[in-house]
Amino acid sequence: MKISQREHGGYIVLSSWANYYRMWKLGIFDGCARKKVKFLKIFANTKICCKIEEKTRLRIFSGDQNALAKRLGTYQATISNMKTGSKRNMWPTVDHIKQLSEISKINLDEIKQNITHVRFGSLIILESNKELLNDVFSLRNPSSLSSQEGIVRT
Repeated sequence: MKISQREHGGYIVLSSWANYYRMWKLGIFDGCARKKVKFLKIFANTKICCKIEEKTRLRIFSGDQNALAKRLGTYQATISNMKTGSKRNMWPTVDHIKQLSEISKINLDEIKQNITHVRFGSLIILESNKELLNDVFSLRNPSSLSSQEGIVRT
């Protein structure tokens, strides 16, 4: 984050998802409906992946990898890499985790308790905590974005 002052005004230039998230949590975007909706749309369209502890990861990826890949809309090799926790950092997305929870019949809250890190895009990795995970999983819900937009339009 960079703060600068020019003549009679000041500017805050945000960079990194960690800083955007902190500002959102502080309510900085609440003052401008346009910026709040823009942030939520960007958040909803960013690829968010999660690193899951090994025991839980092996449980949710059990079964036929080809069938699982087909249901998740990906490749068997990707499923294999996610399951083994390969060094390629191929972590399941939030949407994959929701689907895997249903497929494996493992409660989503149990999976969330075993998530150690969250990656935004391809570079920003944050240590997970309950608040971050609740935000990530609830804001990825299309109905939550629609309700936010509805608040802004009225």
